[in-house]
Amino acid sequence: MINSMPSAVRLIHKNIRVACGARVLGLLRTKPARAPLYALVAALFMAGCSASAPILEFPPFREPETPGGMVVVGYYPSWASEDDAYRVEDIPAHLLTHINVAFADVDSVSATVKVGFPQWDFPSGGRRGRAGNFAVLRALRARNPHLKLLISVGGWSGSAHFTEAARSPESRLKFIESAAQFVVTHGFDGVDIDWEYPASDGLQAGHARDTRNFTLLLSELRAELDRVGEERNKHYLLTIAAPGAAAMAERLELAEIHRYLDWLNVMTYDYAGYWSEKTNFNAPLYASSSPREPADSLLARANVHDTIEVYLNGGVPASKIVLGVPFFGKSWKGVVGENDGLFQKNDGLSDIGASWVSVSTVHEKMAHHWDEEAQVPWLHDAEAGLWVSYESPRSIGLKGAYALERGLAGAMFWELTGDSSSNELLRALLLGLSGE
Repeated sequence: MINSMPSAVRLIHKNIRVACGARVLGLLRTKPARAPLYALVAALFMAGCSASAPILEFPPFREPETPGGMVVVGYYPSWASEDDAYRVEDIPAHLLTHINVAFADVDSVSATVKVGFPQWDFPSGGRRGRAGNFAVLRALRARNPHLKLLISVGGWSGSAHFTEAARSPESRLKFIESAAQFVVTHGFDGVDIDWEYPASDGLQAGHARDTRNFTLLLSELRAELDRVGEERNKHYLLTIAAPGAAAMAERLELAEIHRYLDWLNVMTYDYAGYWSEKTNFNAPLYASSSPREPADSLLARANVHDTIEVYLNGGVPASKIVLGVPFFGKSWKGVVGENDGLFQKNDGLSDIGASWVSVSTVHEKMAHHWDEEAQVPWLHDAEAGLWVSYESPRSIGLKGAYALERGLAGAMFWELTGDSSSNELLRALLLGLSGE
């Protein structure tokens, strides 16, 4: 029966099966009941979904609110769906242009791309009665045609095997063919390579040969995605998560790699953390002139503006740079009271929350401060010795405005679960990108 249907109707049936349980019937009720096509769609819906299929609770459709011509990329970590903590259905699709799904893995033996979290990305692993993330994401996109989905490969803890995957023409061929096939098989619109970091140390050690091999990997992957896309009359996106540290960025062949990429998501955050001898900002927009600020080689140019200058000076067009914004913060313990705890020695990272939600609710009694140079806030509790670097709607909005002023392609953020239920940070980012 299905094969005898017109192609458009077959496509509808396919999408309904993918989105099985989405509120298609609710949408149909808004159309004339006598329209034959909609009656057929309703029948296909019933045929494509079994009685036991899960119901996807999407909110009512809303028109996109993103700034015209700019990309707004939000990372969605697959593990967020565990116990329905943050479901795909909760994603504010009208406030995004792209979703990067984190993460797919690089297989340790074959160096090919594989599903990273099958227990959440597919309907298994105790998720009885729930569709897997991939299927729900496709349903979300079907309801929001402006939205694009990319699979992000690697990540901080998943980058161990990139060096081997990129090492030779043979290993690269295996990787790129599997990456393209992954995109097609699971219905993504592109792939985001999140190698942390080529030729630099991350959780694993980098190698000097990574510099050239990374360029070759991107070049060959672009060619394969173009080949596959030509067969399907589709442009598959290719992006990377690019390092925020200036020294790491300078180990990449920036003037060449951008030619193969739709854009670079520059991770302009994590400038301070467990490795920091003194408290410091997670994502300062500009450098501080304070003599107290640490000035070792690791912290050189450790701010958003100086990092973006490295990419621009390295030959990357502003129109291909997407500014990374953190929807998270960092907190320290054992901090002395001098200078309101800023640039002070400490006893390591604290376990108190550093998200905007925590700051705006739990930590109201801590002293609030704002750095006019760095354009970011912080909290300090002198008595408890606690210090928090975080992002507020004000600082996020200023970062969005910076991207607009510099003519950048847009903004990316890690990650969706870090915002409040009313999407305060994301809305502030959009206002900045819009010049409001």
